[in-house]
Amino acid sequence: LVPVFLIVVCLAGFLGYFVAATAVGRKLLIAFHRVESPLILQFILGILLLWAVGLVPGLGGLAKFLAFLVGFGAVGIAVVEYRRSKKAIPKTTEPPTNPEATSDTAAK
Repeated sequence: LVPVFLIVVCLAGFLGYFVAATAVGRKLLIAFHRVESPLILQFILGILLLWAVGLVPGLGGLAKFLAFLVGFGAVGIAVVEYRRSKKAIPKTTEPPTNPEATSDTAAK
């Protein structure tokens, strides 16, 4: 059970890093007044920027860790919100059947 948990945490962190890179790319494009831009462009710019910052000794490791941490938190919040939304939706139940009506039809 512990190895499965570690794999899930690593995958969530990996996905979170991509989420953070996309957010960084979006902020960069907004800074250049390119509000309407494709998601893939935001992602590629974010990955390139995080890679470039990652090359700086000292600062690079911290930037990558913060991107991982922020992205991991975003994935965690998304999972919690998804689970809350699933609980908030009431399950439909079938209307109760009339036992007398079924016994009358069976007797005839």
